[in-house]
Amino acid sequence: MSACGAKAKHSGQPCQAQAMPNGRCRVHGGKAGRPPTHGLRSIRYRSQLAERAAEFLADPEPGNLAHELAMARALFQEFSSRFDGFKARGEDIASMLAILSEITRIVERMAKIEDRHALTMAEVRYLTARMADILVKYVPADRRQGALDELEDALRLPDGAAGAGQRTSG
Repeated sequence: MSACGAKAKHSGQPCQAQAMPNGRCRVHGGKAGRPPTHGLRSIRYRSQLAERAAEFLADPEPGNLAHELAMARALFQEFSSRFDGFKARGEDIASMLAILSEITRIVERMAKIEDRHALTMAEVRYLTARMADILVKYVPADRRQGALDELEDALRLPDGAAGAGQRTSG
């Protein structure tokens, strides 16, 4: 059998270890060519990852973070329950604060997502006016007032709902 022949980066000298059938020793790639059986590059892991990605892509509500919020809250409860009756160390407190911070970030992201789908009162007023214009144009005069009254009732905000300049869902 021959020597490996791979060159060292620093000295430039060839490796003297016994070569495997592909011409390199086990350290310099002699075992290369077969797929990894574990870790991030394994075929099994890649297929599992692809299946999970497909599940996430098929999610009808990708912006719904309720599951993430529930998991973060459950993790916090589980972690904090370990300290009943004895004192937490500094790193434990830091971990609990990190989980609480993540819960806060999830709640803030959920509020932003919800806010993007909400209409301002000005938008609601504009849409109401446009619907009234369309009703006047297309609904016969004898039925028009009833349709306008029904539209007004349907769009009336309940007591305590968002006021001018605020956002309202819908």
